[in-house]
Amino acid sequence: MTDSSRKSGSFAVRSYGMRLGKGAKASQEASAVAPAVAAAKPQTGQADAPTAPATQVPSADTTAALTPAQVAELESRKQADGAQAPSGDAQPAQDAAPTASAPVTYNAPVAASKRQMGTAARVAIILGAILVALVLVAPLLAVSVYDRPSGDDFSYALATSQLVASVNANPITLVQTAVQTSLSYMQTWQGLYTSAFLLALQPGIFGMQYYGIGAILLIVCTYLASLYFTRRVERSLLGLPARWWIPAGIALATFLLLCMPDVCEGIYWFNGAWNYTPFFLLALVNAGLSIRSLTVRSTVAHGFCVVGLCVLLFLTSGGDHVMAFYNLMLALGCAVIGFARRRWAQIFPLLVGAFGFYLNVTAPGTAVRQAFFVSPGIPKTIAVSALYTLQSLQDLLSVSFLLLLVILTPILWSWAGVTQRKVRGVYLVVFFVLSYLAIVGLNCAPYYGMGVFGEGRVRNVVWFASVVQALMLYGYALCVVRQRARNASVRVDLITKNIPYALVALGIVACIVGVAAFGGASVGKSNALLALNDMRNGSAVQFAQENDERDQILSEAKSTELVAVPRLESHPVTLFFTDLDNDMGDDWASTVAAYYGLVGVVYE
Repeated sequence: MTDSSRKSGSFAVRSYGMRLGKGAKASQEASAVAPAVAAAKPQTGQADAPTAPATQVPSADTTAALTPAQVAELESRKQADGAQAPSGDAQPAQDAAPTASAPVTYNAPVAASKRQMGTAARVAIILGAILVALVLVAPLLAVSVYDRPSGDDFSYALATSQLVASVNANPITLVQTAVQTSLSYMQTWQGLYTSAFLLALQPGIFGMQYYGIGAILLIVCTYLASLYFTRRVERSLLGLPARWWIPAGIALATFLLLCMPDVCEGIYWFNGAWNYTPFFLLALVNAGLSIRSLTVRSTVAHGFCVVGLCVLLFLTSGGDHVMAFYNLMLALGCAVIGFARRRWAQIFPLLVGAFGFYLNVTAPGTAVRQAFFVSPGIPKTIAVSALYTLQSLQDLLSVSFLLLLVILTPILWSWAGVTQRKVRGVYLVVFFVLSYLAIVGLNCAPYYGMGVFGEGRVRNVVWFASVVQALMLYGYALCVVRQRARNASVRVDLITKNIPYALVALGIVACIVGVAAFGGASVGKSNALLALNDMRNGSAVQFAQENDERDQILSEAKSTELVAVPRLESHPVTLFFTDLDNDMGDDWASTVAAYYGLVGVVYE
């Protein structure tokens, strides 16, 4: 091979690398095609002399990482290359290949080489997340076996329980009776048309032993809603391939279940849990579907999204006032964004939700219930709620929540590094203010209606919304940091890309153990540990046995008798809500008597 052939081949290699890009990527690909270029040259019959390696010219980003001495040597090398004129195939002086006398090769910084995680590793992480979630949530599932009804469980399910006891029970008549219960409560007590329908179908009407199915369904629905939300964030909001939404959704759902402020009213007491928790889960679905409706390009798909949102908004507006108001705020925000993007159909979910909320608050039953409370007025409600929201941040900023941020940081950081969505730091402040106002609005709903911020079931949904919004803000902040670091002289990737995967995995496992141990700030330990303790000390088993004995006494009694029942001596933390003389008083006793078709129920 002649000198001119070697120089021409070396020039082709350098030109190919410069066209492909900068830094190490260009150098690596140029080196890969060098043998092919050399082999393609015609043979001259002369022995080939050793070919000097081509100088790898760093890009601007790579040069920033070199020392001053390396930069000076690079400049002198480039001048020497340009001063040598090629023979044979004439080339511009600046493109001439370096001679073999003093070859110089610069390696790109480590940060420029991207580590790629294989499919097998991602599958292993997903399976590991599923396994860890099953282990952590297993106590919550196990203790549900000992769950039993109490309080308003008997009043809302009165008609459906009587239907099940008759010979006319079938799915159609059961649904019809639940609808009639909903319509009746809209006239006599409150306008929560969706809630009353669900509460009439509490599983205990089929037998005390089936009551815990409601808790199991809520746990499963929490995972399904969280997974759908994280999938829509990854696929629709960030425009990324579906890779990490499963572990992210599992982590979110597990944290909500382990650390909610009141697990009894959030999962196990059917009447309280199913009046609030499902409507937060529908809010997650609402948010995910809204993201898709605002980003999907297909007109048909957008239409289906709008129809689905209309159904969701009508259902959530018939639930508790707190989450009904929250879903309306979400619909309002999506309508504003939709108008900015000329997606005029986004107004329809807002209108449907507003109509359902109007039916809810103007129902005759709502006025009946509202007569028992004194409204503090709008100005006082806003002022007190704003202050209360600031004070309640301590329930959010717990050790477990900080550990959750650490667990999700690798996923959020990965999303921030590959998404093409542009972010601005000023929007982070705007989003923080809007998130704070949304939580204030959540607290305004119960305070305006009752003059208090509600029981544990209300605090649960407010805390749920705070957690999700805080995670969204944290993810956006990471996007801002990651995109600014791309143009910074000191790149964050130099640190993050050299952290071993094993060290990351070890840190995540340690954080998971911390979440399982500490739980929420207002609890002191995770709900899984509370459930384990209730089963270990026997209080959960005793609670179920005492309720079953009471159920047997009431079921076997004659309708004309005034039946005496024993008191509940066992009060497990996760399962016990109230008893005959706790809070409900004579109203509770009369409700239980009507549930069993008796004259009355008293203590022994």
